[in-house]
Amino acid sequence: MNIPKLNLLSKEKKRYVKTMVYIYAANSFLKLLLVFTVLFSFLLVGANNILTFHKNTLSLSGSVAPNQITKINQKVRRINKTLLKTKALDPIYTSWNKRTADLLSVIPSGIVMHNMTLSETKKTYVFSGIAETRRHLLLLKESINAFPFITQVDVPVEQLTKKEHIPFSITATLK
Repeated sequence: MNIPKLNLLSKEKKRYVKTMVYIYAANSFLKLLLVFTVLFSFLLVGANNILTFHKNTLSLSGSVAPNQITKINQKVRRINKTLLKTKALDPIYTSWNKRTADLLSVIPSGIVMHNMTLSETKKTYVFSGIAETRRHLLLLKESINAFPFITQVDVPVEQLTKKEHIPFSITATLK
């Protein structure tokens, strides 16, 4: 604001002019504050109306939503319990699929397998079947014994006395 030169005015008029300038500045500030307050209040009233509308629409459909959320929460809890049980079983579980597949992949062509039994308590595999020749039976024994998780392979001596069409039962002990 430009204050006019007050040198020509008397002291009372100078004071009066200064006071009027301050009152005018305060008046302008209050008007500006009032305008912003009115605009902000319009904004809040509009937001209140929008939120009230959404609240009413949600309350109408709200009777279905809590039941669905409760069902979903129950399913999640059940799945979490199952996962915890599975996690508890994990340390005592031994994956036999790969070992068994590896053992079955080394069976020579002259061997017909009838049965393979895994005893987890005795830590043994028992293979039974028919070998074409004694050489095929010995080859099977060597192939199984080559695995690092097998400690010993037992073939009864009476099965090694025959030359051809030998019914066998081999026991492989695991580490």
